[in-house]
Amino acid sequence: MRAAYGEPLRRFLKSKRIERIIDFGDLPVFAGATTYPCIIKVSPFDSAQEPTPTFKATHIKSLDFDNLADAVKAGEFEVAAASLRQARTRAVSFLSEIARPTFSRVNKSMSRAR
Repeated sequence: MRAAYGEPLRRFLKSKRIERIIDFGDLPVFAGATTYPCIIKVSPFDSAQEPTPTFKATHIKSLDFDNLADAVKAGEFEVAAASLRQARTRAVSFLSEIARPTFSRVNKSMSRAR
């Protein structure tokens, strides 16, 4: 997210409300490929609504689980949305505290979708 290629993703996320982030770090989610998958659940940002003060995040530390939903719930923690807004104004990677800066695949997919 800090590199220039992350700029389109940062712009996209600034217009959304982050609800949840699930970070798999460098776990081997996809056999035979080195990836850093992260699932980001967002919803449209409505300026008329009161901002949500927090969102949920989970850093999955092992793929040894029977049910992903249970693993996510067991490891979740709250992140202050205000801390992301402050980081945005400083042009700092606002997800680096909870997710690794490895979103080039997502960025490429978003660019193709436009």
